[in-house]
Amino acid sequence: MHAFLPAGLVLMAVESLSGQPATGSISRHRWTGVSGISVANLTSLSTYPNSPSITDTLTSFQTPSNIADNYGTRVFGWVHAPVTGNYTFSIYGDDNCELWLSTNSSPGSRRLIASVPEWTNQNEWTKFPQQTSASIPLVAGRFYFIEALHKEGSGGDHLGVGWSYPGQSLTIIPGNRLSPWQSLAPEPMPDSTIVGIGGTVGVPVLRNDLDPNGSTDLVLSTLEILNPPTRGNATVDGPNRLIRYTHTAGDTTPDSFAYSVRDAGGFSGSATVTVTLSSSTRLPMPHAAMPSAPPPQSFSPIDAFPGLTFSQPLGIVSPPGETNRIFILEKTGDVVVIPNLASPARSVFLDLDGLVNSRTAAPAEVFQTSSEQGLLGVAFHPNYAANRRFFVVYSATVGGTRVQRLSEFTASAANPNTALIDSERVLIQQANDATNHNGGDIHFGPDGYLYMSWGDEGNANDTLNNSQLITGDFWSSITRIDVDLEAPDLTPSGNGPGDDTNLRPNSHPAISLDTNGYPLYEVPSDNHG
Repeated sequence: MHAFLPAGLVLMAVESLSGQPATGSISRHRWTGVSGISVANLTSLSTYPNSPSITDTLTSFQTPSNIADNYGTRVFGWVHAPVTGNYTFSIYGDDNCELWLSTNSSPGSRRLIASVPEWTNQNEWTKFPQQTSASIPLVAGRFYFIEALHKEGSGGDHLGVGWSYPGQSLTIIPGNRLSPWQSLAPEPMPDSTIVGIGGTVGVPVLRNDLDPNGSTDLVLSTLEILNPPTRGNATVDGPNRLIRYTHTAGDTTPDSFAYSVRDAGGFSGSATVTVTLSSSTRLPMPHAAMPSAPPPQSFSPIDAFPGLTFSQPLGIVSPPGETNRIFILEKTGDVVVIPNLASPARSVFLDLDGLVNSRTAAPAEVFQTSSEQGLLGVAFHPNYAANRRFFVVYSATVGGTRVQRLSEFTASAANPNTALIDSERVLIQQANDATNHNGGDIHFGPDGYLYMSWGDEGNANDTLNNSQLITGDFWSSITRIDVDLEAPDLTPSGNGPGDDTNLRPNSHPAISLDTNGYPLYEVPSDNHG
């Protein structure tokens, strides 16, 4: 099963036996006047891979020796498997080399299987362990894209690729098992899909199709219906590589249609899509390995902290690098710390509801816990051990207006198990029309940025219309922000020497500003969406 789509699911085959390219040689491209011994010195050239200095072919996977200095070589084409079984590939060369093999005929599936990190002698296969691939299963009669990259500096130069397989010891791959690079026809694969009566399904027909010259060789504008369905309609959506099938008959009689596509060389291929119709409200999942009964388990719950109680605990968090201290966030408004797991005892790290409710001066604040509101998320800064910064998400009313708030606090330097209650800095204060679907989960990513999930603001079926809008508030989004500002960020220009490339957020009522009118976070410059 390859993809699920609205109103149906799509099943895709992944194997093909097509016409074979002629054997006898393999393509060789050379770039002259290239210094260095690293393969990267070759692949970084502006003329690589499309403009080599010299092109020819080899009659086996072995180059002539000692032909020049300061050049790079690309030997590529297809290798044909004579038997079904496990193959091992090996490479030698002077200087550095890489050997790539695809899982099929297309270069798009190639992966590095062996390499030469330093020079070897000719026919020296075992100088480095990297020279030999792992065992790779191949199927008789199929052909696979293969490529060797070679960089020569000075002195001796040579390159050879060999293989072994059942019944054959290590030997240079001969020309009768090789094909040079050439234009080959695409290999469309049959697809099948399941759709409900009267339903529509998009079939990504090209996703599992092979083109031995690479997927970019397919010309999307040539995708067309070859034989239309008899019990529905099929339309081509070339830019999305889809064919959309709509069922128009009133029963579950199977249907099918055929399509064709051409490549840049003008070659075409075709395949058939089989459509199964279902009257079930739940479409079958042929590839789901669901047991008839749950497997037996030996797990049983135990009280992790006997004698300790918590008020609606929602999460357990530890600061980065700590292993003996944990923090529990209680929906009712406390962040509780267990300072020593070896001797568990609870103490209040941050009395958030008490802090919020103490703000009685207008506009008065009240911590909210009804429905799905409350303390919903805690995240410790990646450099918490040095800066003691942590972030919380919670619900409150401010002057009677319900809000969802993202705030920063700092822990006490004198007592690491206590937060400074006067250290709160509000980053985002989003007005909230409902008491549920608040979101509030926050985490720092490996990129050092703070991620926060926002709900759809409340109610069933997105009645507040947040999920379909990107131009409204923060609701129905995942925010990714930079909470580590540089000094220039707190100036009128917002940038300057020593600053990164991140940007101030657009002006919005939910974004809090400091006393100078500047936001307390930036938007990463590589945010997309």
